[in-house]
Amino acid sequence: MVIVGSVCYIFTSNGKRLFGMLSYNLTYDIRKNLYESVLVKNIGYFDFPENSTFVLSGIMQADTTLINGVATDQIPPKVEGGCLLFLAAVMCFWTCW
Repeated sequence: MVIVGSVCYIFTSNGKRLFGMLSYNLTYDIRKNLYESVLVKNIGYFDFPENSTFVLSGIMQADTTLINGVATDQIPPKVEGGCLLFLAAVMCFWTCW
């Protein structure tokens, strides 16, 4: 049981670290693409109040924060639960046979 607990701890800690890196890289790439798309806009695009730089920056921040939350708070528990369920089923079949 100590070995199984140690292996689960290692997998869980590595999973959290990897999902954190995934979230950071995903957020970085999205922000980079958004800023690049803003840079190629025509200068007249920013004359409208709904297209001001403050509004666009706020929208970009809200969107990337939402994606960051999904990548770190919602996906890892589902993946971890699925893997643990599979591991539990394998252990049950192994001990019963």
